[in-house]
Amino acid sequence: MEGFALIDTGIWSIVPPLLALGLALLTKEVYSSLTIGVFVGMVIYTFTIDGVGFDSLVDAFCLVPQMMGEQIANNGALLLFLALLGALVVLIAIAGGSRAYGAWVSQHVKSARLARVMTAVLGILIFVDDYFNCLTVGAVMRPITDRFRMSHEKLAWLIDSSAAPVCIIAPVSSWAVAVGGYLGDDGFNLFVQSIPYNFYALATIVFVFFVAFIGLDFGPMKKAEEAAAKYGSAEAEEVAVANPGKVITHPDEVEGDTRLSVAIERTAAKIAVKNNPQTAQDLPATVIAEETELAEAFEANKAEAQFKGMEVSNKGKVFDLIVPILVLIVFSIWGMLYIGGFFEGVEFAAAVGENPVAGLCIGSFVALVVAAAMYLPRGLCTLQGYMEGVAEGARSMVGAIMILVLAWSLGGVCRYMIGTGPFVSGFLNGLGISLTLLPFAIFLVAAFIGFSMGTSWGTIALILPIVVGVFDPGENSVGLTIEGVGDVNLRMSIYFFEKINAAGIRTHYVSADLANTTMEVLPAKVFGKGLEVICRDRAVGSFYRRYKDYVKLGAALPSYVEMTFKNDRLGDPLVTKDGLIDLGVMTDKQYEDIKAMTKQITKIVSDEMKKRGLDLYDIKFEYGYAPDGSVMLIDEIASGNMRVYKDGEYVDPMTLSRLFFEAE
Repeated sequence: MEGFALIDTGIWSIVPPLLALGLALLTKEVYSSLTIGVFVGMVIYTFTIDGVGFDSLVDAFCLVPQMMGEQIANNGALLLFLALLGALVVLIAIAGGSRAYGAWVSQHVKSARLARVMTAVLGILIFVDDYFNCLTVGAVMRPITDRFRMSHEKLAWLIDSSAAPVCIIAPVSSWAVAVGGYLGDDGFNLFVQSIPYNFYALATIVFVFFVAFIGLDFGPMKKAEEAAAKYGSAEAEEVAVANPGKVITHPDEVEGDTRLSVAIERTAAKIAVKNNPQTAQDLPATVIAEETELAEAFEANKAEAQFKGMEVSNKGKVFDLIVPILVLIVFSIWGMLYIGGFFEGVEFAAAVGENPVAGLCIGSFVALVVAAAMYLPRGLCTLQGYMEGVAEGARSMVGAIMILVLAWSLGGVCRYMIGTGPFVSGFLNGLGISLTLLPFAIFLVAAFIGFSMGTSWGTIALILPIVVGVFDPGENSVGLTIEGVGDVNLRMSIYFFEKINAAGIRTHYVSADLANTTMEVLPAKVFGKGLEVICRDRAVGSFYRRYKDYVKLGAALPSYVEMTFKNDRLGDPLVTKDGLIDLGVMTDKQYEDIKAMTKQITKIVSDEMKKRGLDLYDIKFEYGYAPDGSVMLIDEIASGNMRVYKDGEYVDPMTLSRLFFEAE
């Protein structure tokens, strides 16, 4: 982090996240809990550096807004996307697209099973934001599920159990941006890579459809469904209680959503009586009505509907919901590809990962423009209403944005200032506890926090500052055991580290335990705040985009070595030898050693790839130095750190790992 230094605070490093967690569980209030956690972290930081005193306390107070400001500056694109997405959500709602879809569905759903399944399907389709998902699906499906006497509890479960899981596995969503922001550098790519491993979300989606199809109920849900089957919707029941003995024969006698629900209830009951006259004696008084009242009440309800205090148009069509969402998805992907240089020859995976958040911003902006072109000429909203909708949508995301900024700040304090991750990692290693068990423990703790607080975003905000630091200790400043790097990555790292060590090139590798996915390494410090060294054998990727006026795509290079500072906000800027020396990052000898080692190691990796019919185009390394100043290769040598082709076609990392070891 700019302006902050990583220091060793020992056991005090776990106090801020644990304090924030405890306060959140106790008070059910996330904002103040996170703020206090950040402030306490700053106090620990200043007290450790300058000693305990009033001046240090004042400095800690001043550092809190500095940290928050830096997080806002570093993640401005993420926050912009959330604001634009919120605006789009509100505009779609007030244009009446959701209601139009509801009317369409009501004409085609003929059974309770289909109503349940359609609720889940709509929940999956609206994946851009969980709030929008719940509001839209609830408004659309409630009248339909009421018709089939499905409880509101069951409807709420179907909606929420599809909304959150689909958002956490959808790359084009507010959740992708939020979680990617928590993860720091290359966070979005890490989010995308994690999707196949999000077993809970994937299993939940499968279970939702299973329950919806077979109608499985148990526990409190079963009781709610039994009550709904007997008495109908909650609104109809309330009207019956409020009007004992009164036969309501016209929908004008009740208002709004209640009016609609009563009409639906009465119509469904009348149909049931026609089929079985004996059931008439068991029906509440509110069910006596004409079937035509259903359509009348539905139209009346549409006209009266509001969203966030704004009128909802009754002239919207189904495509008013579908088209903006499709535009958002298509142009977000197009934006990622365009910014990443895909149309200039960069491969798909590399292009998407170049600056994905900028692509999301492009997609959401284009979707807003398309929405204006669709809604304004048709009178679905006025220009003033459109602007109010945009403003209201941005305001609706303020809460989420504040949670993100505070969570990023707490994570920054823990990760880059007081060293929470290295302490926890070292503590667990000292107890002989394998970090391979940590994911399961995290799942249990997160589940408890989520159920206690009732907020997924708040849970993520409290958990990730600790977890990210544990699995990513940052600077390899002490001797440690790297765990949980993955079997495939570890296997490839072991293979190459042993080859490199045998060639007399120094690395931090000592030994490894493939069964437990652990690797023992030597202590080392990184250069500066992190330095990446790339060796290029072919002109592709960012190199080609920079120098395409001087080189052809894919042209052979003489093991071209370049170095970049690790800084995602600045796009990992290139740095020259003079820059590294003048800035005090390394000495002249260290630079020359790194350059020579890079070319040697690249040749070793390239030769191994050629044995397997593969061509290495470029590869990325990280280096550190021992207490005596000698350079050593650190981190890992895995498929994700190199660009490899086979017969002129790019090989993705997972396929590369498989091909590499299959050819042994």
